Amino acid sequence: MQKILLTALFAASFSAFAAPVNSEDAAFAAALAALEKHQLTSLKTECLFFDAAEEGDNYQINVHEKHDASCGGDPNTAPRLFTLTVAKADGKVSVDDPVSGETRVLE
Repeated sequence: MQKILLTALFAASFSAFAAPVNSEDAAFAAALAALEKHQLTSLKTECLFFDAAEEGDNYQINVHEKHDASCGGDPNTAPRLFTLTVAKADGKVSVDDPVSGETRVLE
């Protein structure tokens, strides 16, 4: 499922999650908070798009570049930057390294 996140959701997501995550919307909020807090990309939020999947005990949120007239780039491509994993049990967010494949927890 592909979702474009709105600025309002972004603004509401600044608090750190340390509680169970019970919905995809809560997972997106936790992912956005981590994205901003840890400055995982220099791209503006408007130039990103996200897709999510519920996988067992986690939500997987793939972060892609959004290419259009305002963000630039080839509109026929949307490179994946990284994946954020949000744990349902406690809301902890991890990020993968697209080159090495290793995952680290964001504190």
